[in-house]
Amino acid sequence: MRPGFGDAGLTDKNDRPEPGTAGRGDYAAFLGRLSIIEPAKDVGGLWTVFRVTQLLCNALHTGEASLAEVAPKGFVLARADIHELGFGGDNWNKDWYAITVTGDAEKDEAAGHPIWRVKYGEDGRLSSCGVSIGSPSANQDSDADEAAREGAIRFMYTGLPQSLFGIITEPRFAGLYPLSPFEAIEMATPCGGSWCRISTIYNFQPDYWQVSSIINFGLAVKAE
Repeated sequence: MRPGFGDAGLTDKNDRPEPGTAGRGDYAAFLGRLSIIEPAKDVGGLWTVFRVTQLLCNALHTGEASLAEVAPKGFVLARADIHELGFGGDNWNKDWYAITVTGDAEKDEAAGHPIWRVKYGEDGRLSSCGVSIGSPSANQDSDADEAAREGAIRFMYTGLPQSLFGIITEPRFAGLYPLSPFEAIEMATPCGGSWCRISTIYNFQPDYWQVSSIINFGLAVKAE
């Protein structure tokens, strides 16, 4: 597998599935015993989410697979506006999807289910693909939870770039310790012969476990 993301492909909106379509993606060969629906709040859980994210987003970006084919088993496709806001307008036009377990953003987040959101441009190309996961941290006072939290913070500066073939561009001094329990990270990743931007926000304070990462295929990285 070549690093980063391949050449952009086109996707006809008429070929995109209807909301409620069940996912058929089988990632068991990559994940072993790790769970996609309920990833653990530790480094293994984060690796699970971002490993699937790279495979899923790359397949959609290149047009090699459909949404239903890459959406993991146990998830369904929903309109992202209704999933996130609870209501939607008349201008949806099959351009913005959520890959969800429950169909409701609040329920997904409360249960710690990852949510993938994909958005297409008017030209039929994937413009963005991202994932978010979050829920209150259980057993926040235990030594095990504190170790998992510290490991998760370190993962954001080592495992995340490796998972998405990214190079950290912000913050400039990402290698300094102690690392912040919450931060915004910008990365650049090889993308169809050029570079694309990945924007990530994490918050692993003692009473929280949240991370959101978006690959922006339509926003090239600008040289300084």
